[in-house]
Amino acid sequence: MNLPASGLMDAVQAASLTSDIDGLLTLGALPVSVTFSTPTGDTVINLSSGAVSRTTTDDSITGYLSALSSREVAEMDGAVAGDLWLLVIQADLSEAPSLDSFAVADSKRYKVLTVETPPLSSHYRMRVRVHA
Repeated sequence: MNLPASGLMDAVQAASLTSDIDGLLTLGALPVSVTFSTPTGDTVINLSSGAVSRTTTDDSITGYLSALSSREVAEMDGAVAGDLWLLVIQADLSEAPSLDSFAVADSKRYKVLTVETPPLSSHYRMRVRVHA
């Protein structure tokens, strides 16, 4: 990507933007509406009723879903066919994602399995799996 030498962005910002755009193009994903939930407190169990509760931060955002390639499934430890990549912009989330996070998209609930933040990037790249 060739960016003009202007005062609008420096070299680091240009590299970050290029990385983000390349990531979206590589995934070949279309945007989807996502409700992203990250726990912000401990799980609480009411011993008398048996009820379980957990405080979460929920964000309604746009994300990008794409299937892992067969090569990625074969080479990635723990990956299975049906796992997906979920790409979200960091600034869209109130809390950083964790392995306890969940996403709901296309009427399916996904468990976050891995979280990556590529260098010079403004997005999170997560491997997710449909969760029952």
